Amino acid sequence: MKCHLEAVKAPGEIFTQAAVAVLHECSGGIPRKINKAATACLMAAACSQARLVDDHLVRVVMASEFEM
Repeated sequence: MKCHLEAVKAPGEIFTQAAVAVLHECSGGIPRKINKAATACLMAAACSQARLVDDHLVRVVMASEFEM
């Protein structure tokens, strides 16, 4: 995920370390699942005008979008 953010020249951190840990845990470390979940989290953050995706937001998205 970090290399994707660097490729688009993201201005600083977008995901907290706790958010990354929750994404990894919920996805089982499977890259495709991580990408889908991270994209959903970014969409949710944009809708709520949040500048940082934290673990709480990841849990909310995972529960609502992926029923985890």
